[in-house]
Amino acid sequence: MRQAIVIVSFGSSVETARVQQISAVEEAIKAETPGSLAYTAYTSPTIRRILRGRGISIPSLEEALDQMLEDGITDALVQPTHLLYGIEYDKMKATVDAYAGRFASLQFGIPLLATTEDLRELAAILSEAYPRKEGEALVFLGHGTDHFANVVYPALQMIFHMQGREDVLIGTVEGWPSYEEVRAQLHVSALRMVPLMLVAGDHAIHDMAGDGEDSWKRRFEEDGLAVQCVLQGLGAMPPIQELYQKHIRTLQKGDRYL
Repeated sequence: MRQAIVIVSFGSSVETARVQQISAVEEAIKAETPGSLAYTAYTSPTIRRILRGRGISIPSLEEALDQMLEDGITDALVQPTHLLYGIEYDKMKATVDAYAGRFASLQFGIPLLATTEDLRELAAILSEAYPRKEGEALVFLGHGTDHFANVVYPALQMIFHMQGREDVLIGTVEGWPSYEEVRAQLHVSALRMVPLMLVAGDHAIHDMAGDGEDSWKRRFEEDGLAVQCVLQGLGAMPPIQELYQKHIRTLQKGDRYL
């Protein structure tokens, strides 16, 4: 029996995000599987193409699984670093299902925010990392998705409020709540914005904190608000890395969430 894990991320073309944040999560996951070989894969074809142009070759999930088979791996675990059950997760699951009969054992891990308890733990972690400041709102900006898993974002805001953090609002770049819905809830003149994403990559740099006319920072400032942006992805935070480790331990015990 040869065991291995492939850690699958969307990927990032921003070098600091890739090296400091994705890699930090990968190392945390590897620490929970010391007896297994470790592989890395990115799901974004665009990111893989950009990195190839820089001389960095990172395989797709299919390519990583093929390499594992070639290397004689019999028992494999596919662990995504993705935050939600969304479109990307569904695609990965279809890939894993297609390879299931080619391994003696092939397990597929869950995303970071898979359960209500995950959301409660995330809210507690972020509340501690970003304490309340009088007269200031705290806005977390996620990616958003057309998938029904987008309900995680408003659910997370409700959990913050139930934990006593009514100053926290959640928005999304490509989903709901949108800028207009977040803006309508703001009743202060200052705010901090933090990416609710694994990495502080292109979306955080440009859509959240950029100077372009569509960036949230610029739109808030044009509305007369003072804005501070924090460019740190969730992957850089040790307590978040521990949530991924907790999911690995759950799989190792044979427990399933679904």
